[in-house]
Amino acid sequence: MMNHLQTSFLPNWKAIVYIFIPGWVAFIPFAIIIYHFNLSAINIEKNGEYLFLIYFINSIVLGLIINELGSWIEGIYDDRINCHFPDYKQSENWTKYLLIKNSNEESMLMFSLIRDVAIRLKFGINIVVALLIILISLPILKIYHFVILETTWLLLIELLIFILMIIQFITSYYMAVGLSKYRKDLVEKISNQEIQ
Repeated sequence: MMNHLQTSFLPNWKAIVYIFIPGWVAFIPFAIIIYHFNLSAINIEKNGEYLFLIYFINSIVLGLIINELGSWIEGIYDDRINCHFPDYKQSENWTKYLLIKNSNEESMLMFSLIRDVAIRLKFGINIVVALLIILISLPILKIYHFVILETTWLLLIELLIFILMIIQFITSYYMAVGLSKYRKDLVEKISNQEIQ
């Protein structure tokens, strides 16, 4: 009991990471613009800590915005799962899952698995949104001469980012399907144990 109380007040570092890293990735184009305009005024040796703090805070803020956009994509996934896998009963099982108060060891293992898959799903969806921001901003940075790249290199980088984004989008969808199945299995198992 005491061990649970001690760990329940610790911050959820996984949640911070799935918000910070996509925000950090998506903030790169904005950092290039800021660096371009303030190049002569920035003394990295003297103001490095402040620059890092500004980048960190902006990454968190952008990560929170990305997380909201990612929640919209997650809703699209849920609609597709309801359409293609009606036996998973997505919203019904989600409600039942939230109401489960079972603490046997096997159920706790399933809860842990579901939580980890859900965090990975959120991270994957947030990375898709962050890559989309970079995909859109790179040509704009090239047009306004913030980035000096040959057009061929820019197209290759854009193609690579697009491929990574599509792969992550598809992978996240199948992760959402698996997550829905895990929840369904856990809810059915707990319901069967309560009946017996």
